[in-house]
Amino acid sequence: MFSIILITIVSMMIPNIVISFECNGETPSCTGQLDGFYCYPCDITKYIRCLDGTVNDFDCPNGLEFSCRMRECNFPGIDSTCRGNRMTFCG
Repeated sequence: MFSIILITIVSMMIPNIVISFECNGETPSCTGQLDGFYCYPCDITKYIRCLDGTVNDFDCPNGLEFSCRMRECNFPGIDSTCRGNRMTFCG
């Protein structure tokens, strides 16, 4: 019984460990990227604007998330395309 509980707990923790490892210390780069807006990797409350190869990162106001489709900060759940560990191009 104990081993089943332990396996369940460990299997629930593994996805979080992988995500935090992939996101930990990652510095977004605009080198070689198109000018425009990008999702910030692993943080839906931030976004990036690449301009001439330069990273300009911004925070959404408190409680808002970046909407890639609308290219602006919006209420949570409106657009979930920015979830993940990649710099997704929004346009």
